[in-house]
Amino acid sequence: MKELMAGGALGELYYFDSVRINLGLFQKDVNVLWDLAPHDIAILDHLVEEAPVSVCANGVCHTGNGIENVAYLTVYFQSGLIAHFHNNWLAPVKIRTVLVGGSKKMILYDDMEASEKVKVYDRGIDTMGTEGVHQALVSYRLGDMWAPRLETTEALRLVAAEFIDSMRLAAITGSIAQRSSLSAAVMNTASRLPKPSHSPLRKSSAAIASTPALLTSSP
Repeated sequence: MKELMAGGALGELYYFDSVRINLGLFQKDVNVLWDLAPHDIAILDHLVEEAPVSVCANGVCHTGNGIENVAYLTVYFQSGLIAHFHNNWLAPVKIRTVLVGGSKKMILYDDMEASEKVKVYDRGIDTMGTEGVHQALVSYRLGDMWAPRLETTEALRLVAAEFIDSMRLAAITGSIAQRSSLSAAVMNTASRLPKPSHSPLRKSSAAIASTPALLTSSP
């Protein structure tokens, strides 16, 4: 995925959409966002060179202990790229997917797949005319799908090996330190956001707008 994106195969990046849900395991000291989101934030940081500028998060608790078990995190970028994270301890199925969409191609990563974990889709849209939404002509591009051959080495084994090598050299490598820093910055900022307020949706209302909080601090 990194090679394809760095080489420009996807074109302009539009979105990063991750889903990490399952039935449990409910934690007593952290909410579902802190439990599951850092995994996919690290993937986002590895794939995307651009730094985020703002973050928005909300969640809900169904167990009465004040710890959110369903949460949604959205991260915004200056280029227009948007990253969304869906985490849930109360889902009937286990899903671990990341979908990256670009102007040329799209990539689906499914960690639950036994063999074809990464699939590349030559699909998207082409637009002609930008005078207005009613004047724009949209054509759909329905190309092929291909699944690249991947090494079957467990990802956690590679991370652990890199960490051990770093400790032997008495220094944390830049890749580990930077990824940990970004994940912590996003999660800490999301945790400091005020509880979302809700407004009654009147029949005349088309949408409820919200403003994301600026991501200005790091741990």
